[in-house]
Amino acid sequence: MKTKIEIRSLFAGVLLGAAAVLSIGAITGAGRAAWEYKMLSGNYPAALEKQINKAAAEGWEFVSASGGAPLWLIVLRREDPSRREDPWKAIQGK
Repeated sequence: MKTKIEIRSLFAGVLLGAAAVLSIGAITGAGRAAWEYKMLSGNYPAALEKQINKAAAEGWEFVSASGGAPLWLIVLRREDPSRREDPWKAIQGK
């Protein structure tokens, strides 16, 4: 006996399975990052250049800058490893 699988049924099953997996991932919020922020202020570029280079070496990334002469405010962020959610705990509901 030969089993016949319809392409439309197979395609619908794959789509439904993918939707279920993505929905569960979105509900649990697994792997969501927690950020810590750092602000630098000073006269740009002279006073801030060394601070920005040091922060970049420590893993900080640029978020925004505001101000102007004579005072600038720079906002940086990096992932906070102490507050990062464990994706396995989120999936297991712990």
